[in-house]
Amino acid sequence: MRAQDALEYEWNHRREKHDLVEETLEAAEEALKTERSRNRMLQDHNGMLQDELSILKEKLGALESERNAHKMLQGAFSLLEEKMKTAEAVMEGARRTGEEKIKELEASSQVLQDELYIFEEKLGKASIALELERSEHKTLQGEFSLMQEKMKTAEAVMEGERWTAKEKIEELEAVVVSERTRRLAAEEQLLKLQTQKSSASLGASWQYELDGSWHAFPPEGNQQMNQAYVAFISGEQAHHGATIVVGSVERIIDFARMTQQNAVTKKVRKIRICAGVPAQWASPASALLMQNDSLESLYVQVKDPQIFKQVTRVLQDSGHTWDASCACSCLKNAAVKSIHRIENFRLWHRYKARLQAMREDHAKCKVHVKGAALDRDGRSAVMTESQGVLDCGEPLASDVDEKILLHGTSYASADAIVTERFDHRTCLRGLYGDGVYFAGAWCKSHQYTCSIHSGKACHCKQDHVSSFAFLLQTTVSDG
Repeated sequence: MRAQDALEYEWNHRREKHDLVEETLEAAEEALKTERSRNRMLQDHNGMLQDELSILKEKLGALESERNAHKMLQGAFSLLEEKMKTAEAVMEGARRTGEEKIKELEASSQVLQDELYIFEEKLGKASIALELERSEHKTLQGEFSLMQEKMKTAEAVMEGERWTAKEKIEELEAVVVSERTRRLAAEEQLLKLQTQKSSASLGASWQYELDGSWHAFPPEGNQQMNQAYVAFISGEQAHHGATIVVGSVERIIDFARMTQQNAVTKKVRKIRICAGVPAQWASPASALLMQNDSLESLYVQVKDPQIFKQVTRVLQDSGHTWDASCACSCLKNAAVKSIHRIENFRLWHRYKARLQAMREDHAKCKVHVKGAALDRDGRSAVMTESQGVLDCGEPLASDVDEKILLHGTSYASADAIVTERFDHRTCLRGLYGDGVYFAGAWCKSHQYTCSIHSGKACHCKQDHVSSFAFLLQTTVSDG
């Protein structure tokens, strides 16, 4: 019985616990449902808060923009206030100035009224004087008619005398031209004789060796050396030496060995002659000093491949040779047959003397030379690049804007230029007036090589199978 009571008690106890657990579970489920409902409500509330936060951020951005705009407006307003103050100050000054000008104009008006009164008085007097002049004019017209009649008679007489005088003038001009031609020929002949007898004026100089260095002879010794050397190479003296005296010191010269010996100390030193010509010239000093009108002594054939290449470039690429529609394009297929360097000793030193004279003139007149551009009518810089290659080893003088340029001519004129130089007196009827013309493009110089139309640009159909052009050093900065 106790066991059964115990089992019932245990059963009741467990049932109570089970009921309690079920109640707890039910309560927990209710609490979970309540929590889930609250969670959903919180999520919905959080979404609403997020939306409100976004809206607030947009409003905040708009407020920030408005604040920046307000600052800009404040700055603009401050600047406007400053400008207004400045404008008010300027207007105040202008007002004061206007008042002063009004006063000045009033004073000027009074002066003008006074001057107008004086002018009216003068006008009245001038009217009276004009009437008198008109009367005198009528009298002068009559006298002028008489003078015209006399002038016509005098002109008829003078016309006859003018024709007579014109014939006499033409005769005298012919005599003057003839005498001038004879005088110029005599001067040229005298210059040639002086050139052959004295090379001192041509730039040749002598040097002697001392302690491994070369030193120049003084002017008096240089002149004696030149005279003696010319006599030696021309065969005017039987022996190959000479004696010169410089500064009371006598020296014995041996041109065959190119030495000098002090007559007292017997000291022997080497000597040499400097012709003063470009480094690439091939003619020796002795040949240069004895040059004459022989063309063979002036023309020296050039075989340097670099020079041939550069001259060919100038021939084929300078100017408008690139333009197939232009007549210059024919030079694209042209070839250089030969190149000769002109080694004229006399003309070279005359040219160098002219350069020095230009430098002295520029220094005297304070002239500063600006270099002229080349290759203005071409696409390549061929003429500019050729300057250093074609200078014969004599650097171009930039202080006088020395350039290598082109001059086209006929064969007949070329020899005269080589021996006697360019003569502007014979260069007439040029496009821009009389004078010697040079070009920076071969196609331009090529127009002047026609053997039929010599002396002017030629566009005839005559084929220029071969032409002659000078590549020469000249200056473009002096007239």
